[in-house]
Amino acid sequence: MSLAKEYYNLNGLKGKIFYNIHELFYMFEHNFFHMRHLRPAFLDAIRCNILKDDMVGVEIGVEKGKNAYSMFKHLSLKQLYLVDSYVNYIDHNRNIVTGDNNYKCAKKLLDKYLNRCVFITEKSEDAIGYIPDDVDFVYIDGNHDYSFVKKDVELYSEKLRVGGLLGFDDTGFVSVSRVVIETIDNMDFKPIDGCINCLQKEK
Repeated sequence: MSLAKEYYNLNGLKGKIFYNIHELFYMFEHNFFHMRHLRPAFLDAIRCNILKDDMVGVEIGVEKGKNAYSMFKHLSLKQLYLVDSYVNYIDHNRNIVTGDNNYKCAKKLLDKYLNRCVFITEKSEDAIGYIPDDVDFVYIDGNHDYSFVKKDVELYSEKLRVGGLLGFDDTGFVSVSRVVIETIDNMDFKPIDGCINCLQKEK
């Protein structure tokens, strides 16, 4: 199932333009510069829909902390809960990812923001008990297999305030796009105009 096609149907030409522009920039940053920042469209969705001082957010899947760094750089955050078990794993390119090294890199990169970071080094399903209610946004970038993304949505959507944003990484994965579409269809979330990887909680 193509999330892009579903999104075009929901948002028409404007959706197509925003989707393709933000995907192009992300591909350019990610593949050419080997950077990994908060996706511009999700950042814009926060600015346009929920921007306020002292926001509280959650990121599931932190790795080396580049996405979290981008959040602190561009948003006024009171607290950011960073959920990552930091176990070793093999990524989709068959590279071995070392959890300890990623954790050290994240702590070093986020050094000046550590007073506003809460690292939770557990699986997302076990970390849920540490997350306060009524957070402003949740960004899901953990295991991209369908069952894991689905579980993260089910658990962490309960922690979002009404009007809060639920963001997804790598919506080009069929497993992720399937969860996004099911969340629109079956839960109290609506798509944000101009942002393929972001939903807003309605009630």
